[in-house]
Amino acid sequence: MTRNQNAAVLTLDSPIARFSVSDANPNVHWLKEGANYFGRAASNTIVYPGGEVALFAGILFLNEDKVLMRVAAGQKILHDNKAVDNIVIYAEHTPLILEYASFKFKILRKGDRYALSIF
Repeated sequence: MTRNQNAAVLTLDSPIARFSVSDANPNVHWLKEGANYFGRAASNTIVYPGGEVALFAGILFLNEDKVLMRVAAGQKILHDNKAVDNIVIYAEHTPLILEYASFKFKILRKGDRYALSIF
């Protein structure tokens, strides 16, 4: 059996988007404990699609059950229409929805795993 054959799928409904969390979903990026770099460059842990995203946009830090985001200098990531630079984006089952370029994203939890969902 392959990993994808064993992958469980969790479907979420929200007023913003309907999407599935699975190992095969290209819009879901599983976080590793510690630093997860994101941006357009292939060297990042999480590679955003599209040319409107900076080569390096920031870092997501997963520490047990919390995710902190540190935004790279010069990048504009919004929460509730306000620019943020260092912010806890997931703690105690409460994800924040953020905006970057034409994308929205948030952290999802599945068991003891955490993922960045881009929509």
